[in-house]
Amino acid sequence: MFLHFALRARGPRVHAAREGILVVGKDPFQPEKLGAIVRAEPPEAARGLLRRHLDGGLYRVLAPFSYRDALLPVLDLEGEEVLQIWVAGARVPPPPPGEYAIWHDRGIWGLRLRVRGEEVAEATVNWEGRRFAELGVATLGERYEGRGYATAVVRALARMLQRRGRTPLYCAPDMHPASLRVAEKAGFRPSGKREICLEGYLR
Repeated sequence: MFLHFALRARGPRVHAAREGILVVGKDPFQPEKLGAIVRAEPPEAARGLLRRHLDGGLYRVLAPFSYRDALLPVLDLEGEEVLQIWVAGARVPPPPPGEYAIWHDRGIWGLRLRVRGEEVAEATVNWEGRRFAELGVATLGERYEGRGYATAVVRALARMLQRRGRTPLYCAPDMHPASLRVAEKAGFRPSGKREICLEGYLR
């Protein structure tokens, strides 16, 4: 879920070709890994992009779910995760009253929620385009989980993005019920689109 953040934060390399595009950058949260976002037509052409431009190392490759079978032959798979893409409704519910503060770090920004003087959750704008913006969320400690803080800060950031003319998107792992609940309670709905995150070494 942090690939867009990684690519923006660590100076991406963009490889454009007739058949598609590949963007590669370091993952700031796991420096031993590299992130790669690939789009190609047909999906099988993505294999050639990876082989031409990726070298040794452990990669996290993000692509539309329909690319999965096309990408498996070029990766020694270590793990995979299916992400559901949720889109904010026209009227995101207002967040509960609280202390919400904007933060900036290396070109990335978001909101943090403080409760009784402690930072409890933060939402991040992973990437922002002219029409859409994807956000992510994290609670800042196990003792803050399950209290609605993540939902609150997602609502606050989503409404801010809507005021900026963006449609907020939220990626939630299929196998992470808590993330799916946050998306639903924050006023997002499933778009019907999915992405695949494949982690492995290039063959």
